[in-house]
Amino acid sequence: MKNIIKSASIFLLLSCSTGSQPINYGKDNCDFCKMTIMDQKFGTEIVTKKGKIYKFDSDECMRNFYNKNISEIVTFEYIYVADYANPGGLSNGKLAFYLHGPKVKSPMGGNLAAFSKKVDAEDFQKKLGGEILTFDQMLLTE
Repeated sequence: MKNIIKSASIFLLLSCSTGSQPINYGKDNCDFCKMTIMDQKFGTEIVTKKGKIYKFDSDECMRNFYNKNISEIVTFEYIYVADYANPGGLSNGKLAFYLHGPKVKSPMGGNLAAFSKKVDAEDFQKKLGGEILTFDQMLLTE
């Protein structure tokens, strides 16, 4: 009986996790624009305090969803973004650096890419131009 209770407790703890979830590229849909998430350089997630995960195909869709739901902002626990320079994983979106400029070709045309390291954002800025923004500054872009 103790093993059953222990197993159930572990299951409940894992099922209430508030971490990121891998984006299933080519299958998952964006919770803002409803398009299929395709490009590993741009997928993002917002995780609520209750563990609900919203997935997006671009930083601009995540930004638009975030701004549209600003009244519920206190329930947003984590924001994860794909690193444009190192696609495939997700990093902390609130600590990321965002390159915004006309030569940054993002899925929804918002000209926005996230980087986990400032040096990577600066390297791409040299190639593509644009402006490097913090998370809070990125929220104000259009």
